[in-house]
Amino acid sequence: NEGESAKKNGTMTSSAHECFVMLLNEWSRIGNQILPRDTLLDFVAQGVKASNESESRDSRKFASIWTTTKQSRVAAFEQVKSQYIKMLSSLPAANAAQWRTKMGLPPLEDEHATSKSRESHPASAKATEDTSTGKETNDSTPMQTDD
Repeated sequence: NEGESAKKNGTMTSSAHECFVMLLNEWSRIGNQILPRDTLLDFVAQGVKASNESESRDSRKFASIWTTTKQSRVAAFEQVKSQYIKMLSSLPAANAAQWRTKMGLPPLEDEHATSKSRESHPASAKATEDTSTGKETNDSTPMQTDD
C-alpha cells in the first residue's frame, strides 16, 4: 500500500528502544533495591506505550510486530525483542504471563505453536524461543546461557 509505505516509522525497532530495555534489565539484575520488579514492569509498559504511540502503522505496534512472520519486521525487531525476552525470563512465570497479557501478547504456549509452525517452513524466521527458558535462540548456533 503506497499510502502506508509513505508513513514514517516510529521507535519500535530503534536502537534507543533496545537500549532502554537493556538498561532496565541491567538495573534490575543489580537488585530489588535499585529497580524493584513492579517499577521495572511499569517502566517497560510505559516504554511500550510510548513506542506504540510513535508508530503510525498498526503492523508496527508492539503486539503486531512481536508476533509477525514478515521477515523484514522480524529482523528489525529481533534485538529489541531479545531484551524483552531477557526481562521476561528473569520474572516469575505468573508476573511474566500477566505482563504478556497486559501488552496484548499471546500466551507463551500459543507463541511457541506459532514458532513451531515457522520452523516447519523453509522461509520461516530463524529466531525462535527456547520453550524451557523463554529465551530467544538462533537455529544455527547453540543456545547460550547467562550463567
